Amino acid sequence: MHKFILPVFLIITIQTHAQLYVLDLEKYLSPEEATRVDSMLAGFHKRTGKVVLMSTDSLNIKEPSYKSNLFSRYYPDSTSNERVMMLVLSRKNQLVQITMSRNLLPFFTDQKITEMIFAGAPALQARRREEGVTTILRKVMEALEAL
Repeated sequence: MHKFILPVFLIITIQTHAQLYVLDLEKYLSPEEATRVDSMLAGFHKRTGKVVLMSTDSLNIKEPSYKSNLFSRYYPDSTSNERVMMLVLSRKNQLVQITMSRNLLPFFTDQKITEMIFAGAPALQARRREEGVTTILRKVMEALEAL
């Protein structure tokens, strides 16, 4: 009788969370913070069908082409009826702004957008980045849910 010994290999896979809603090119948030924010935004999208994104970049994000290129990365179909809002931050450019898909423009005044940003400004100024970002994003989500 022959005995065969088969080696047993233990394969461990580490599943990384692919961030779909946070594009943090400036590494504004720690990886753990970015994952938490991404999970919050993913849950919102799943629950409401509306999309909120966050992006940081050291490029000149003031340029209209930057925002349109970023939107087309997520939504290449320009005829999409998706309701999308995006928080765009840049440490290098010292800028925080909210941009949105065209179908949302009639619903949001400059004052309303400024109020959403100012809600998180104290935390951002105190370098509590996740808190500031999350506060702003929650205001954005509340506004989208109210539509």
